[in-house]
Amino acid sequence: MIIYFQVHFFTSLFFLIFFISDFFLPFFTSLSRLWFSRRETMDRMIKCTNCRRLVPKNPRLKGQSFCGRKPCQQARKTEWQRRKMASDPDYRMTQEASQRNWAGCNQDYWGHYRDRNKTYCDRNRQLQKGRDARHRTRRLAKMDALKPVFDVNPGRYLLLPNDKNLAKMDALMVEIFPISTR
Repeated sequence: MIIYFQVHFFTSLFFLIFFISDFFLPFFTSLSRLWFSRRETMDRMIKCTNCRRLVPKNPRLKGQSFCGRKPCQQARKTEWQRRKMASDPDYRMTQEASQRNWAGCNQDYWGHYRDRNKTYCDRNRQLQKGRDARHRTRRLAKMDALKPVFDVNPGRYLLLPNDKNLAKMDALMVEIFPISTR
């Protein structure tokens, strides 16, 4: 009886372990894969500079900081072009020449644009009048404040003491000239 119990117990235990491992093994392996590779997964993720989303890193791109969404790629291109214009004078001159060339070939573009977008142009015209009025008042205040005042004519002068009781009347020769603060 004891031998039968031991054999039956061990075979039952074996089948139970086999069944559990067969049934739960995929779950445990995927769980362990998630648990142990979480750090590796986080190393393969980046935070997009534009949209701040956590996205998988492209292994082909070193120093990737933008995701592949269209607005983010447009922001990446705009940032690159801004840096390039600031750092490369040849690129800047080429871009300016290209813009001048385009404007020369499309001289009537802005006229057609204003014809097509009447409400936008009228609104902008009204807003610009307000901006001009604010700018004009600011400039007037500054013009009054910066009016140069110099009461003494530049030249050489003799400085004498104003006290009449002095026995010795020493005179100083001085030269007066304005100093510009601008």
